[in-house]
Amino acid sequence: MISTLKINTIFLLLLLITHPTIQVYKAFLASEKTELEEETENKPSQAYDYYTLSLLWAPSICDDIMYCQQVLRSSDINQWIIKGIYPISKYGGGPTNCSKTKFNLNKIKKETRSQLKQYWVPLKKIEKYKNYKVSWNKYGTCFDFSRYNTKRTEQEFFFSKALRLRSDLNPIYYGLSQNTEPNRIKVLLQIFEDTLNTRPFLVCKLDKKLNQNLVEIRLSLDLNFKPVDNVGKEVLDKCDPNKIVYIPKA
Repeated sequence: MISTLKINTIFLLLLLITHPTIQVYKAFLASEKTELEEETENKPSQAYDYYTLSLLWAPSICDDIMYCQQVLRSSDINQWIIKGIYPISKYGGGPTNCSKTKFNLNKIKKETRSQLKQYWVPLKKIEKYKNYKVSWNKYGTCFDFSRYNTKRTEQEFFFSKALRLRSDLNPIYYGLSQNTEPNRIKVLLQIFEDTLNTRPFLVCKLDKKLNQNLVEIRLSLDLNFKPVDNVGKEVLDKCDPNKIVYIPKA
């Protein structure tokens, strides 16, 4: 049988649990936990050591994509365009989707938006601004903006920084694309070593005539956005260093 002492103890415990003061305190703890969870969710991950800036050569990409070819015909896109800028860990990979701070076009200056339309062009048919939205939500939210002394909004900083990096490096890329003589991969890598003292990651693909075309250049940057050697061990993807590489015109 249950003793009177045990019954009284259980009764007191139930009374304490249901007491209004206790309920208020429990509600307070729940709200504190929620705020903490929200703060954690919105705090960008800092588990990265480098950035990667990826630029695409549109004429190579558009070789067999109809919508992409339409974009080429309607735009001055015979140039290197931005694919994205990503935080990268020295151990491989990198953080993604670090906070719930969603993309907001109004956080980006009109001048920057105008440049995005020219140099960060979607090469497949997607809804308007989706490529910027995806880039911000997946990668921009992971930038540690506290490192940089800027009065710009985080989203303005993210997109304008990528545009500025592309602009700073454009003379090199322009020189590559204007070279009418086909080169071997090692020549392209040497151009970067001579100008930036670094080796990028090159991506190639075969066109319909089985020519090896340069498609993408990925440049590793330190946390101050200065070029460094490619973070990974490899510097080539589907690029045969013994074959000639072409950079076709649109």
